[in-house]
Amino acid sequence: MRATPVRRTGAALGALMIATATLALGPAAPAAADPGELTDSAVTVRWDDGTRDPEHFMYQGFRDLEVTVSQTEGLVNQSISVSWTGGRPTTRGTHDGQDVPYGNHYLQLMQCWGGPEGPEPEQCQFGGYPPNSANLYGHFTQLRDPFNRTPDPAGTFDGRFTAVDGTTVPAAGIGTYFSFNNTNEIVGARTSGNGTGRVYFETQTVTEAQHLGCGAAQEGPDGEVTGRSCWLVIVPRGEHLPDGSPHPLQWGSPLQPTNWAQRIQVPLDFAPVGEFCPIGAPERSILGTDLMSEALSSWQTTLCAGGGAAYNYTLVSDQQARGQVAAGGDSAPLALTQLPVAGDDSVVHAPVAASGVAIGFNIERNYPEPRSPEQQALQGVPLDELNLTPRLLAKLLTQSYRIHVPGGSQPNNPDAEHVAGNPVNFLQDPDFLQHNPQLADVMPVTRHPLLVPIYYSDAIREVWRYIIADEEARAWLEGQPDEWGMVVNPHYEAIGLTETPFQNFPKEDPTRFSAAADRPGYDTIALSPYMDDMAETARNTLRADDHSATVWDPNMLPRPGYREGDPQNPGQRLILSITDTTAADRFGLATANLRNQAGEFAAADEEGLAAGIEAMVPSDAAPGVFEVDPEAVSADAYPLTLLTYAAANTESGDEEAVGDYAAFLRYAADEGQRPGVGAGMLPPGYLPLPGPMRAQTECVADYLEDDGLAVEERADGTLGCVAAETPGGGSGPDDPGAGGLDDPPPFSNDDLGPAPDLVPVADGPGTDDLGPDDTGGGPTDEVPDGGEPSALPSDTPLVAGITPTTPAGWLRWALIAALATGLLAALLGPLLLRFAPRRTGL
Repeated sequence: MRATPVRRTGAALGALMIATATLALGPAAPAAADPGELTDSAVTVRWDDGTRDPEHFMYQGFRDLEVTVSQTEGLVNQSISVSWTGGRPTTRGTHDGQDVPYGNHYLQLMQCWGGPEGPEPEQCQFGGYPPNSANLYGHFTQLRDPFNRTPDPAGTFDGRFTAVDGTTVPAAGIGTYFSFNNTNEIVGARTSGNGTGRVYFETQTVTEAQHLGCGAAQEGPDGEVTGRSCWLVIVPRGEHLPDGSPHPLQWGSPLQPTNWAQRIQVPLDFAPVGEFCPIGAPERSILGTDLMSEALSSWQTTLCAGGGAAYNYTLVSDQQARGQVAAGGDSAPLALTQLPVAGDDSVVHAPVAASGVAIGFNIERNYPEPRSPEQQALQGVPLDELNLTPRLLAKLLTQSYRIHVPGGSQPNNPDAEHVAGNPVNFLQDPDFLQHNPQLADVMPVTRHPLLVPIYYSDAIREVWRYIIADEEARAWLEGQPDEWGMVVNPHYEAIGLTETPFQNFPKEDPTRFSAAADRPGYDTIALSPYMDDMAETARNTLRADDHSATVWDPNMLPRPGYREGDPQNPGQRLILSITDTTAADRFGLATANLRNQAGEFAAADEEGLAAGIEAMVPSDAAPGVFEVDPEAVSADAYPLTLLTYAAANTESGDEEAVGDYAAFLRYAADEGQRPGVGAGMLPPGYLPLPGPMRAQTECVADYLEDDGLAVEERADGTLGCVAAETPGGGSGPDDPGAGGLDDPPPFSNDDLGPAPDLVPVADGPGTDDLGPDDTGGGPTDEVPDGGEPSALPSDTPLVAGITPTTPAGWLRWALIAALATGLLAALLGPLLLRFAPRRTGL
């Protein structure tokens, strides 16, 4: 290959990249569907399926119950929607003088392994919550061991758990397999006053729950590799105890025989975990952004089919990725980033995906007593809309609410005087409530964090650009109080957040707090730990688990210390996160509307992303690259919309690698833009690229392989292919390999949407120009086979090993450690890890 500068007046070429943990592209899997939408594998099941006894004392309470599961095939670690109708409204009760939110009439959900006929109670992941949560659910209904004070005529259950490998432990020993920190069980799912309800259930693969084995790769007689199936079990709880006596509170475990007999069970088919491309396939390195993890995980199977290359995708910082591409050489990787490598004629860029940074949230209405009838009807119901301004986001990211400073909510704490005049939390902030009046009477929980990823990235830079482009947010960050007197935490004012957009989320407050003089204090990182990546922030938002380690445990070994607290209780959840649109979709999170420069609150949906792309401007750093204009005035534009570009160095001498990268780009521009949840498709949360951008990507693919082509910038800001200049001067406009010389019409929103039939890039329609200015940077009743239970598979040539590890990250003030980590990653190469969760044992 050769380097031919892109023809553009007054500008040179660039590249781009994003991320921070070292991770390689592991098993390809179908994309997770939007959990709120029904897929082709959705299943609806009636409790009264014709086999129930109408004379049974529980029949009347459950006879109209009908449950719908949104997706049952091709599952990965994701969330699925479980909704129901025909239930009786959840009632409250009292126990030992305490209010019990879940008295009668609610559902309990769990994931189990088992054979084709269904699981046994001992094969289910349930009972991970501690006994002290009994005041929420009644007496021991959250435990495996029922401690039942009322005899069950149907028999007994001793609480044992049997793992998929056959190992059995008593109820007291289940902590060796799962606990409140990693179980996906739902102990109480509320039914509203109209008999309906909905929860999002996290499906766990063998990576998250090895003892269940779901999705473990297994080879059939025909050589086909599939994932081990598992089961979703839903146990309704009514108003009777197992002996038939009515009672205002439920007693005993859902696993004991009478309760277990009322279950609804739904088979779950998982995509195989650990299935890689055929052994011997050429491996190609791709570096870059966390925002591409879902797409590459989906595309890999199709890309390496028929002898194609295996693409090892490694998350690194954007700066590191740009440096490796710019360095060139035969081993130069392909990079996927938002910003280009500036001033390098040897690097060319091609758009591959459109998505965005999102603020996910999991907020359930929790009203103090006494409640009005309207509040009682909404108690525990999830919030589906949240509005945030740049200043509100700045407040959340700067530990300026007292609750976000260690000991800040304690009265008269001298170590937290710097935030003493600020609201305890955002629910007490008039600035927040003026944009979210629906939360005016909601009672705050003990902690309500904003989860953020640990790494440095271009995507994070765009968050800060969005904030400091807003006049009131900028003034507030520089020390000006808001209208109600709230000021920025001075530790953040001191670091100059408005001078240059940061590429990370610093945690600057050095305050430590201890509730007792004989204990060491905990700090900001213990109170609000970083997450590894945006998928983890989304997953923990779904679980309402911030991993805050502020609970003093005198029995901790080898010495007393602080441990993580429990996840937030159902019905009382309040947690937010910085994530991306694909991870938010995967884990079923609602996302906040962000106020844009037009003063409108725009959603991170297809319409908002499409308008966000249309509002982008050409980059001065490299031709063919568009970037966010944080000052763009567009009423519909979601302000954190991002385009990801592939950056390739044209001076690589490895022609086979170049051909494989060109094949990747062609796939990304064509089939990779087809929206859907199947392997090889564009997962939910992405927006298909406009036709002219897909045409640019195909052009770049041709250009990488064909010395007879050159690329030039078109009138709409994209790149097109032309015949290269000959030694005698001029070019050959009639060259059939040029891909067409006429500038395509500029694009419109009509070309942005996920049409069922992908428009060929050569025929992509279009109208409105992107803009000239640049300011910088059917439910089915089909039931799949469950498969016979067997031990977890051993290593075979058919699957690659899974290495569950925590990706590396760094704090802003740990630069030396970051450089050492980056050097080690460069020397050792990508770790072969599965994309789904990047962390186990959550």
